[in-house]
Amino acid sequence: MIFSKAHKDDYDRRMGIRGAAPIPCVARSLTEGEARSFEHRRAMTMALSLLLALSVFLGMMWLTARSARDEWAMIGPTIGYVLAGFAVLGVLVTGVRLRKRRGYRDPRARVEIGEVEVVVTSPAGRDARTYSALAPIELLSGSSEGSRYFIGIVLDTRLGPIRLEDYSYNQGKAAAGAILKRMDALGLPLVPA
Repeated sequence: MIFSKAHKDDYDRRMGIRGAAPIPCVARSLTEGEARSFEHRRAMTMALSLLLALSVFLGMMWLTARSARDEWAMIGPTIGYVLAGFAVLGVLVTGVRLRKRRGYRDPRARVEIGEVEVVVTSPAGRDARTYSALAPIELLSGSSEGSRYFIGIVLDTRLGPIRLEDYSYNQGKAAAGAILKRMDALGLPLVPA
């Protein structure tokens, strides 16, 4: 079954509502240190997952060898070289990913989600909007191997677009879900125009 964009947006909205934080809640932008730490964890998780998968594969290859002693003389050094190569590749990929995030500067923004309104505060000013005046520009979601997941939302404010997600805000995804849940409870349209 092929879904239309409206069906996909509705599914993403329901996923966001499922993970909503209780209202009132606050999401604040990540500091430079938090952003680096977040990226380090993501990169290390990816590198360790790849290394574990490769180790299991090479271990299974060694276990299925007909004559372990004879084969190990040939396979052993190869396994070591392949693992060392993947370790170097993992370090390079991690370095490139962290370099992209190096230019991140904390905008010192704060998003307060209340029963009546959403308030965005930053050094550039303050923007308070009721839910009827608030409309997400975009619902953010991703997919991997056939499964979808909710990332967050992009809000249009007088201070500029706010990308409310865990990658940029502490508790960003849960706060985005809280906004969607409150808009749903008020009967307001949730799918971006």
